[in-house]
Amino acid sequence: MAVDSRNLIWIWVGLAFALLIAAWVTFFVIASKHKVEEVPLQSRPA
Repeated sequence: MAVDSRNLIWIWVGLAFALLIAAWVTFFVIASKHKVEEVPLQSRPA
């Protein structure tokens, strides 16, 4: 099966997009396991 340059570009675009989605999924999975506390924008008056 011959792959011309136009199809090869779309294959690379698809692979890059899949890698980006995998990175975001990994980020959210790790972030969901490490909860952080909210930091108030203003300090409370004493």
